[in-house]
Formats: sequence, C-alpha cells, structure tokens
Amino acid sequence: MVLNTDAARGGGGTASSSSSSPASSTSSSPLLCDFGLYETRERMLLVGRTRDKARWRVARIAREETSNGALDAREDDVEYTEGQCAKLLRAIEDANATTGGCRLVARGCAVLGTIRFLNAHYLVVVTKRVALGRVCGHAVHKIAETKLVRLANATETARAYPLSTQGAQDAEERRRRRMLAWVDLSDGFFFSYTYPLTSTVQTNLCGDGGARRRRREGDANDEAGVKDFDGMFSWNAFISQPLRKALGDAAARKWLTPIVHGHFEQRRLSLLGRPVSVTLIARRSRHFAGTRYNRRGVDKRGDVANEVETEQIV
Repeated sequence: MVLNTDAARGGGGTASSSSSSPASSTSSSPLLCDFGLYETRERMLLVGRTRDKARWRVARIAREETSNGALDAREDDVEYTEGQCAKLLRAIEDANATTGGCRLVARGCAVLGTIRFLNAHYLVVVTKRVALGRVCGHAVHKIAETKLVRLANATETARAYPLSTQGAQDAEERRRRRMLAWVDLSDGFFFSYTYPLTSTVQTNLCGDGGARRRRREGDANDEAGVKDFDGMFSWNAFISQPLRKALGDAAARKWLTPIVHGHFEQRRLSLLGRPVSVTLIARRSRHFAGTRYNRRGVDKRGDVANEVETEQIV
C-alpha cells in the first residue's frame, strides 16, 4: 500500500494503493462493533471494524477544535481490510516517530458521543458490555464500563487560554469531570447494535422502514440506518450531535450507538411443557427527566415528568 504523506501523518489526505485497493467504498453502511482509539500529536484516529473483521473504517479527529469550538473530524472515503488497516497504522506510526508516534489510548465496544466542558471535547467510549438477552434475534447489551478520553492535548489548550487563567480553567475542568463521574452509565443503560430499542416491536415491524429493520443480526452486510438518535428514548442524543455534525449524519451512524435508560429483563419459562421467552423492556424518556422533587407534572411541550414506556414481549 502506498500512502501519501498527509494521510500517513493522520492529516486530511486519503490512502491510495498501487497493488491492492481498499476493501471497497460500498453504498451500505457497515455496523461497527469494535473500536480502537489512537493518538498522534495532531490527530486522534478512531478505527472500527465489523463483527466478522472483514470491513474496517477509519475516522480522523483533529486535536485542535475549529474557531467556533466545534469538532474537526472526517471519515476516510474508503473501507479497509484488516491487513490494509494495519499497514495504515504502521505508516502513521513511522510518519510521526519524531513527535511521539501513534499510540493506542482506548479500546471499546461502542462510541456514545462527545462532551465539552471548558477546554476540550472528551470522547465517551463503552469499554465493557454484558449480554442481557435477545429481541427478535438481535442481541441486547448492558453498559458495564465506560471511559472518557480527552481529544485535545495540553499544547492546544494552552493556545486557547492566556497563561494567567490556565490554572483556574484546569481546576474547573477537573471539577466538572468529577461531577460527570457521578453519572453511572453502568446503571440501567442498555443498547443493541442491530435492533432499534428506542421503538416497540410493533413500531419496528409495522411502521415506516419496518422491512429494513427486520434484518437478522447474523447478516454481515447490515446497515447502520436503523439507529435513531432523535427519539425521546435515545439518551445520548445530545452528546452525539458534535460528531454527527462533523462527520455528517449518515457517516456518524456507523460510529455511534444510541443507548436506552430503563430496565431490560428476559426470562425463559415453561408453559404447558412448551418453552416460552418473556421479555420486559421499560424505556425512560429523556425529555423532562430528573429527580422526583424537581420534575413533576407536564412541561410546556407536553412531556410528562419521567415518562416510562413499558413493553412486554412473549
């Protein structure tokens, strides 16, 4: 594989090949379920692959924000094979050898979005999941562990703020990170790569696009179009917006996974000698949510405080 200099350094260029082309630039959007986050001095590289390791994608996020504080990110136009992706990372490592190389900083099974406090954006990555059950043949997972990865290095932060205020800014940044740590994403948050948990089975089967949503999980060519980030039950709708704006909504759907807050439980029973699977899903709305003391009644948009939709599937 021959890489131009800009691409090797993690810049704006794309990879080209003289002997073997990347996997393809197909119209379908692969479902990425395993991620590696690498850093160079100038960029973060998010590498994702499908379950069968046949299709690999690379997204590049600049370590410096745009002038209006937004993310500067783009996705490579091509798909890679496993070998081609490994060659790309080695080329980036060699091109950045004098400035720290290319270092793996996190591995994860889902990307939720980014959060910005004062100095920089932080990427929220799910690093551990636990299987809960299956709905219509699709696996459902519970979030077990997450990691917050800073996307801007100290050099870029120093450029953004005068030296006299850096100490106060850093202290406030740490305080807000500690406040975020109080939000336990391992308590009641679950997701599925291939099934839209934000909607009921009836909506998924009978609503618009129902045929598209009935794909089996085993299909390696599943597309990421089933993901709904704007519904009332998608709890990472807000933090997904920076990457969706930077990458484009269609591209971002490959990288981001909507999560639901509530309860998921599945039991297998025996009814008159026949096995029966009973699933209970409770979805809590993200609109007008909060503690019982602070959220009551209905807001001006008609959203009920802490609304929960319960679905039973037999």
